[in-house]
Amino acid sequence: MKTLFYILLIFSIISIDLSGQCTPPAADNCQDANVICNLFDLDGYTCSNANYSNPTGCTPLCPSGGESHNTSWWAFNAAAGPLSITVTYNNCTVNGTGVQMGIWGDCSCVESLACNPNCIGPGSYTIDMMLPESKTYYLFVDGCSGDVCDFTININGNNNLPPLEDVSLINNDPDSTIYICQGEYNYSFFVDTVETANYIWTLDQIKLNKYRSSIKLDFPNLGEFELCVKAIRGNPVNNQICQQTAYRCAKIIVNQDANQCLLSSTASGKVYIDENNNGIYDALDTPILNRTIHSLPRDVFISSKSFGYFIKLDTQTTNTLSIDAFDQNLWNIDPIIHTIATTSPSYLSNSYDFRFSSKNITDLELAGTIKGRLRPGNILKIKMQINNLGSTKPSPYTVKLVAPQNWTYESGTPVKDTIIQDTIIWFFNQEIPYFGIRSIEAEFKIPQNTPLGDSFNIFGIVETLNDINTINNSINLQGVIVNSHDPNYKTVNANTLPLNYPNNQELIYTIHFQNTGNDSAYHVMLVDTLSPFLNPGTIRIINSSHTNEFTLLGNNILSISFPDIALVDSLHNFDASSGFIQFAIKPLPGLPVGTFIQNTASIYFDQNSPILTNLVQTEILGPSGTSNLNPSTDIALFPNPTQQYCTVISKKLSEQSHLELFDIYGKKISQIDIHESGYTTIDLTSYIPGTYLVCLISQNKTIIRKKLIRY
Repeated sequence: MKTLFYILLIFSIISIDLSGQCTPPAADNCQDANVICNLFDLDGYTCSNANYSNPTGCTPLCPSGGESHNTSWWAFNAAAGPLSITVTYNNCTVNGTGVQMGIWGDCSCVESLACNPNCIGPGSYTIDMMLPESKTYYLFVDGCSGDVCDFTININGNNNLPPLEDVSLINNDPDSTIYICQGEYNYSFFVDTVETANYIWTLDQIKLNKYRSSIKLDFPNLGEFELCVKAIRGNPVNNQICQQTAYRCAKIIVNQDANQCLLSSTASGKVYIDENNNGIYDALDTPILNRTIHSLPRDVFISSKSFGYFIKLDTQTTNTLSIDAFDQNLWNIDPIIHTIATTSPSYLSNSYDFRFSSKNITDLELAGTIKGRLRPGNILKIKMQINNLGSTKPSPYTVKLVAPQNWTYESGTPVKDTIIQDTIIWFFNQEIPYFGIRSIEAEFKIPQNTPLGDSFNIFGIVETLNDINTINNSINLQGVIVNSHDPNYKTVNANTLPLNYPNNQELIYTIHFQNTGNDSAYHVMLVDTLSPFLNPGTIRIINSSHTNEFTLLGNNILSISFPDIALVDSLHNFDASSGFIQFAIKPLPGLPVGTFIQNTASIYFDQNSPILTNLVQTEILGPSGTSNLNPSTDIALFPNPTQQYCTVISKKLSEQSHLELFDIYGKKISQIDIHESGYTTIDLTSYIPGTYLVCLISQNKTIIRKKLIRY
């Protein structure tokens, strides 16, 4: 029996800023909307729409028209049936034109249930609709021409949701064991659709960013994997779950068994250095690892291993296999592209190798990162890595490092050769092999009287004769002295790029991790969902703390594994409890002004739930170096999510400006003065894990608010 819902939204006449009283708070984007699991929880809800520019509504705002200005989003679960909403809004403080509102059945602007495109000033508006199914719906409120109005929501009715049914066997396989050929691309997995549910899929406990009842995956490597799925109601993006089923799992076995694999559609080859220049791969040659190969028309990327690579082909057309051209100025690569006609009877017998031979060109690269606690009086470590990218084996070469003048150099590995004024110098006479590396660590003591918020720079350079590219010879490591920080975080070397950035432009990402548990972690895995504005075929690992392997899951999920790392916990050995990975990747060419290249990562310690890093982003600027953001009214949270402390980077707008912290129920729990340096630390150690709001307040007005997650 369908139930009639009556929702009365009254925008009440209240003269104070109600945005901090929203319980739960509004979201700036539909995908991040907090889900109200029971519609009754909205009864008495008091709030106002965003009082800052936030044009995140659909385009147009309603199917019949309208424009987004300062949209706020909520989500709620409701059962199928008729729904009536009356809106009365008042106390519109900007221009008095009122608000527009509507309900969508998705965040893709496809399923509009009801939408009011008109601006009629303060008053009331009633809409009637039929909810087609029991699921999560999305409510938005947007100010006409940026107007800001207050409102209260009252609920009458009943909206009990039916329980979720258990998910079926994956691919309806009776023994939950699925055999797949190595190199399989876009292999489909599915479960029978559960009514009105979203889904969460995991592969070897790694959450995959797909939320439908089917998923397609790539398997470039041999092995056994566990694929699991569960049905949920709620928001799978931010892990707000109202209802869920148990996981249903299947074992995925990837092999090369001729009885099970369609070898007629599999190409293979090696990527190697032709040490004896005889044009064929033999025992004297050296395999090249982690070189990315791109296959078309399937548009899949795989990385080379010691045994080479395997990849499935499209048997209906001509295929191409290409290797990233990063090295072609330094090495002879034969060929750059393989063209494979699958109609040819001989294509199976070929080995599609990529042969590297020397051009006798020297190119050393220096990468580096900071390890340790950025606190006054602490020891800070600098980890540098020299990468031999060229086709020579350079010797001799020199590394120089310059830290702040008042820092004390403590030690290094290897031991320094000399110090000249503030410059620590290492001399090396041993050759670096092709694609070889050399690591250097240096330790410095930060003075005890260093003020919090002080920024610093550390410069390093590698020098050798006849280096063709001196741009990648140097590093400039930057940091800020803080009281405490989350040890699991991510950085990017460039927050902005010019519009016409060069084709060889790379972004360098560093992921730091630390075992803060009470026992050793024997396996660590990092999962990085790459921005669609990055080219996955250009990934290079340039620096790391431990031996690692990387794999591309699909075309945009980078998985970096540290097998058998045995990472001790911080209680037993703080210095040995941390690690990092640093990789370079190119943005796609020709990105337009205002593009934000955003990136985050998940860190897995053994079988524990993942730790999410903060979000980093790079903006493409206009010709004059202008940004689409207003830095004077923006704040950045670092790291976010966090376990203990968060640093808020902001500008003090006036003597009355400060930060306020709200819990998910809209209760103000803390007020924090903004540090004069612009770096303000929020201590979350006494608060329970959950979602919080950080608001920048100036002259009794909320300038901007951002979500902060404590795990």
